[in-house]
Amino acid sequence: MERFGENMLTFNKKMKDLLGQKKSSNPVNIEQLCESIISKTRCINDCVLYDECAQLDEKAINWDWVLKVNSDLSGYEVNRNEIFLADELFYKDAMIEFLTGLNSQLQNKFADKRFCLIVYYNDVGVLRFHTYREEEGLWLDTDLEKYEEAVLYFLDE
Repeated sequence: MERFGENMLTFNKKMKDLLGQKKSSNPVNIEQLCESIISKTRCINDCVLYDECAQLDEKAINWDWVLKVNSDLSGYEVNRNEIFLADELFYKDAMIEFLTGLNSQLQNKFADKRFCLIVYYNDVGVLRFHTYREEEGLWLDTDLEKYEEAVLYFLDE
């Protein structure tokens, strides 16, 4: 497990190796990707949720069931917030730019919240995120070497 920079970017050895590969020849427009994700997020019952197709109905969410199945609000957010990422993001500079930009835009939109961004790669890249709540802590285990796939998390200090 390794940390990078002032913000807490923590990754396991598999992710370090993956991010250490050469820069992609087909770069992603990171600013546009971040804006696209942020434009599809909204806050419902203190949860920041990605609503890709604008179909979430706040009144239809059974919060008792949500908490029973997910244990807490962070678990619900992580399970609800699944975004597939292009392979071109999986090199160090692009990933840092993406996570820093996404976190900044999340904090601009939801100023009273702090976020944990989780990225993993196992044949396909996936972003998940949750509001960081002191009482709930991180959704994933801080010992990232326990995970079989390449994984990292970004938590702004």
